[in-house]
Amino acid sequence: MSGGASGRGLGAPVVGASFDAFLRALPRLASAGPLRRRVLGEEHDLLDRFLAAIGVEDPREIDSARRQRTMASLIHRVRGAYASLSPAAQRRWLPLEDGVEPVLRSGGVLLLATHFGGGLLAPLALSRLGVPILTIIRSSKSPRLRASLEHPLLDLQDLEQVPGYAAAAKAVATLRGGGVVFLAGDLASERATDNLETTVLGRASSVSRGFAEIALAGGVRPTPVFSRVEDDGRIVTWIEAPLEAPGENRRARVDGLARAYGERLSEAFRRFPGNVSPVKMRRWLTSGSATGGGR
Repeated sequence: MSGGASGRGLGAPVVGASFDAFLRALPRLASAGPLRRRVLGEEHDLLDRFLAAIGVEDPREIDSARRQRTMASLIHRVRGAYASLSPAAQRRWLPLEDGVEPVLRSGGVLLLATHFGGGLLAPLALSRLGVPILTIIRSSKSPRLRASLEHPLLDLQDLEQVPGYAAAAKAVATLRGGGVVFLAGDLASERATDNLETTVLGRASSVSRGFAEIALAGGVRPTPVFSRVEDDGRIVTWIEAPLEAPGENRRARVDGLARAYGERLSEAFRRFPGNVSPVKMRRWLTSGSATGGGR
């Protein structure tokens, strides 16, 4: 894609003002039956199964989730062009909910992100607040990710290029120094020892151990950050209250953070099911039940 906005069947790459115009037209494009079917493909049936499994029955909720899933799928293909938008256009398309700025300026903040909606575009949206953010990513897991996060205030630590221990050490030092760190905690590793077990919507799930270890070493509580794709194409970022980690020892606190993270994921997935990625829906549908029903 080379930093532009194309994607299968979406035309030639566009950037800047052209990309802004493309985003304005996106809701109309997404509502077109043929394009929606081509974009979603098997995602449509997958979403319907996921909605049924978590107990969503209201036709209006189902329709909203389908529209959001269509928009999220389209935006995922063009997100490399968001960095080319003007500041005004970024404010329009990447808005921040109230309360985000005070948290970011409070110092020593570990932003715990999730592959959900437009979640990994959050650092670009947050960068306009003028606060440097150490941003840990794994570009191979998210095509076009680097292009969407090119900004002077974002210190990118790509785990495809930087050893994990080096990125973790830099994150801990940043937190201890009162800085801001952004990382995703929902990608489980192939090595079981690198993962933590939790429950999402009543089913067993694994999350990364790294976020919990970095938080404890840095002396902070992880602060969940989510970005949802709306029907009109905006990617809205919000920040939640920090996760609590009670416990008598480090192991108990790490396990407590995993449980708390699973609860926040459950809440976000239930509120905005159309923003759950096809990979996560598929894994959830095939995972074992941990506590019973999802809703």
